[in-house]
Amino acid sequence: MKPLIKPACLSGLLLMLGGMAEAQGIPQRLSALETRVQALEAALPALSSRLDLVNYQLRSYSASVDCDAGQSLAAALLVPATVPTVHVTVSGTCHEAIEISRDHVSIGGQPGATIDAPAGSAWGIFVNGGQDVRIDQLTIKGAPTSIHIRHAHVEGSGLNLFGGVTAIMGSTVRLYPSVVIQGAPFEAVDVDEESSFVIFGCQIRDAGYAGVRVVNGTFFAENCQIERAGRFGILAEGGASVSLEEVSVTDSGDTGVSAGLGSAVLIQTPGWRDGVPLLSRITGSPVGVRAAGGSSVRLGNVTIQGNGDGVSLGDASVVERDMFGQLQVTGNSAAGIRCAPAPAAPQLVLIDSSSVSGNAGGDIVCAGY
Repeated sequence: MKPLIKPACLSGLLLMLGGMAEAQGIPQRLSALETRVQALEAALPALSSRLDLVNYQLRSYSASVDCDAGQSLAAALLVPATVPTVHVTVSGTCHEAIEISRDHVSIGGQPGATIDAPAGSAWGIFVNGGQDVRIDQLTIKGAPTSIHIRHAHVEGSGLNLFGGVTAIMGSTVRLYPSVVIQGAPFEAVDVDEESSFVIFGCQIRDAGYAGVRVVNGTFFAENCQIERAGRFGILAEGGASVSLEEVSVTDSGDTGVSAGLGSAVLIQTPGWRDGVPLLSRITGSPVGVRAAGGSSVRLGNVTIQGNGDGVSLGDASVVERDMFGQLQVTGNSAAGIRCAPAPAAPQLVLIDSSSVSGNAGGDIVCAGY
């Protein structure tokens, strides 16, 4: 009996049937592949977040240093330059002086954190060229200069300093409340070489020479008290620019605010808060304000009271800044305003001379008044 289908035909039929089966499986495979692609797409955001975290961790370094346990803040700052951001949290008392010579560094102190520089140290912290450096919540003592800043940008807050702060070589400094600088042997704040210094909410006490000294730089202070400086509360010279807002300068050994050598000083822009004038005060010094050497002093809402001479004016200018200001030069034991005699050429501009009154040695002791 002959077979109904020849072997050759059977082979072809089987191939055809197999191809049809394979063809019929394509949609299922495509569906499975599409499901896997969708699952991968859904996982991509989480994967991206993990990659971002890994990248951040590779680009930053954080450490906690317990100096009371023998750890070293200086050692914690020895991070390779390939890591661009460094943050160190400090606790305890660190008996070391610190140098920061890199960008993007922050040091934050736990309550009571202290840097106590070894005997003979010139500074507690030296910021040498670092940009974007932050120093917060630290006590620094043991050196005549607590923080020395050279060609750097530094910000900070919550500082208790038993030495001065110096800014040189074009540095920029911004310090926020609260800042206490006490017992600096020379200047509590020293700004020089075209540097800029801004400070808010400060107390500067018992500086050996000057509470603030500015030479060829700029200084702005708001809501600060400067007390008991050995000679000058604020000394501006060498083309300095100084602005004071809500600042009290009291009990300086020689002069409360001294402007000389082409400097410009503005004491209190006239302004009010809740209907009350914002005031600066200069009290308790042999001379309240001294202007000489081609300098200029502008007076706004300021009370100059309880000094020897309220204002001493040489080859310089003193100008009452605003007709709506609250200038008061009163209750001084010598002259309210005393001008140097010829050949000096003092320039005095008062909008209302009644703002100078009640001074024991005369109100305005100047030729022409």
